[in-house]
Amino acid sequence: MSSVSAISLLWFGLWGPPATDEAVAPAGGPLAVPAPEIEPGTVPLGDAIVLRAGSTCLERERLTAQVRSWIDLERIDARLVVEVVGDPTQPQRLAFSLRRGDDVIAVRRFDPAPARCADLHSVVGLAIALAIDATLLENLQREPDPEPSPDDEVDPPIDPPPKDPPPVVTPPKDPRGEGPRPRSWALWSEITGLLSIGAPPGLGGGARFGLYGRWRETIDLGAGMVAQSSGAEPIGTGMALFSVAAGRVDVCAGPRLGRVRLRGCTGLIAGAALAAGQGFDQDATIRVPWVAVPVGARLETRVADRFSVVFGAEGQVAAVRPTFDATDPGGTRSTRSFARFAGVLEIGLAILLW
Repeated sequence: MSSVSAISLLWFGLWGPPATDEAVAPAGGPLAVPAPEIEPGTVPLGDAIVLRAGSTCLERERLTAQVRSWIDLERIDARLVVEVVGDPTQPQRLAFSLRRGDDVIAVRRFDPAPARCADLHSVVGLAIALAIDATLLENLQREPDPEPSPDDEVDPPIDPPPKDPPPVVTPPKDPRGEGPRPRSWALWSEITGLLSIGAPPGLGGGARFGLYGRWRETIDLGAGMVAQSSGAEPIGTGMALFSVAAGRVDVCAGPRLGRVRLRGCTGLIAGAALAAGQGFDQDATIRVPWVAVPVGARLETRVADRFSVVFGAEGQVAAVRPTFDATDPGGTRSTRSFARFAGVLEIGLAILLW
């Protein structure tokens, strides 16, 4: 063996082959680096929720937080889209749909939905979470079995056990059909301050309290009490303190546009008109009947779940018109009557009781 060959063998035996820029494959075959598994595309949960609140009080951040609290997921399949649409005029009517691409896989309607904002976010969030969870379960059931490797022992084919069918999302029943009917009536109370002119005579003020049964946010049937006074007014050579105390019934109707509702109202007022004499030889308090028909309008603005601010204006046509007589020491007779057409402005608060 030549000296060159011996040196070459010694070099390879001690140090191995010289380094090069190319990777050397091991004896078992070519060097193989497995590619990382690419998961399907996902998006943040909040990006998959599209909200058009309409007249409802839904907020996207609060709704996303409610959905996340039920399914505990930060990201979902990028193909899933949840679209929530509120009615433009009815704050307790909304619907949502769950789509995967162009396929609609779930639809849910709420009519009526809960009136409280916190309850509304919780109920809608739970329904969305259940719909998303059903799609995740369906995806798990559709995953194919892993392919056997060539080294695995091949067994005779056997029939696989039957799989459970995927959950079926059924559309909700129409509330006008079978099932429990939504609540049609609500009970409200109103407390307002009044500014009156003509009944009692002169410029006066007072207060009104009423209870209203409201049918489908459209028609109100109410009853209440009213008390007004115009203070001391001149009559003859003396003065008289004019006031009224009466009961009233009202019928109102009008549409709701988001948080604002305009009502036209009429009804009947019946009670007593009082005049307490002051500065006469014989002071006396006289009580006579008073009946009037109110016709007016009220504007109601919702400021919270159970509270609304009420503005109103009405005219009162006297059906029974109180008149008071006074006779001075000289025998001169003076009279003071309620106006046949009186006016009232009011402002107050409406509270949802039930």
